Amino acid sequence: MLPALIVLGSLGCSTLRDTTAPPQTVKRLAALDYPADAPHGPDFDVLLVRSNDGVRLVNRTAQTYSGMQLWLNRQWVADSGTIRIGTDNERRLTDFINRLEEPYPVGTFLNPDQTQPLVLAELYNPAGNVRHRLLVRPGNEETIIPFEDLNR
Repeated sequence: MLPALIVLGSLGCSTLRDTTAPPQTVKRLAALDYPADAPHGPDFDVLLVRSNDGVRLVNRTAQTYSGMQLWLNRQWVADSGTIRIGTDNERRLTDFINRLEEPYPVGTFLNPDQTQPLVLAELYNPAGNVRHRLLVRPGNEETIIPFEDLNR
């Protein structure tokens, strides 16, 4: 009985999940400065849908994006990878790292209130020094309106 209480107690004390990014990636991302001086380009028609511990990028444009940095709330960054056309673009929030080498705050089962609200997402193109805002939406993916239905 006592070991079970110790395990439950340690789960309750943990407020954040560990990063899922490799240590060398964590160090590289933590060294990046938010590109506050970079001008804003046009907003991309890419919807970022938040779930508890991840995000899905719904690319409603006719092109893919790669080689960019994906910034959340101007504090956490991850490599964008390739953002393909459509909905098959998932990222774990714990892959996003801040300057202190901490992952994006995601609550645990016993501490769901530790989750950081997600209000701003931007793709930054270091080659062109331009930021592009994305549309941010909280978690109900069933309410996503397909691009084809937007003009009806």
